Amino acid sequence: MASSPGYRLICFLPYHIKAESSGGTSSEGFADVSWMVQLGLKWDDGLRLQPKKESLDDWEDWHFTLYGGSTLPTGDPNHRLSDGSIDPGKSTGYGNPAYMVGATMTK
Repeated sequence: MASSPGYRLICFLPYHIKAESSGGTSSEGFADVSWMVQLGLKWDDGLRLQPKKESLDDWEDWHFTLYGGSTLPTGDPNHRLSDGSIDPGKSTGYGNPAYMVGATMTK
């Protein structure tokens, strides 16, 4: 994870274990990798990057966050179970990227 005042780059490499409690078939493996970039801003006599450290008085300022990211289809969308069948609920990936963008505003 890279970080500096105002922005952050985050990456996740999840490992899923999908187990049946009733003794059914289970699957496990690395799922789709996801990443996200986050930009923190604040309004203090103008828009500026959010500093790494702030005092309690700075919490009275308006804070904004812009973020975006996606998943990379690294998991197996056609994971075969021990009996050779494919159960989409037991797959470790979706087979396509998913995208996310957003914004927050707090005071």
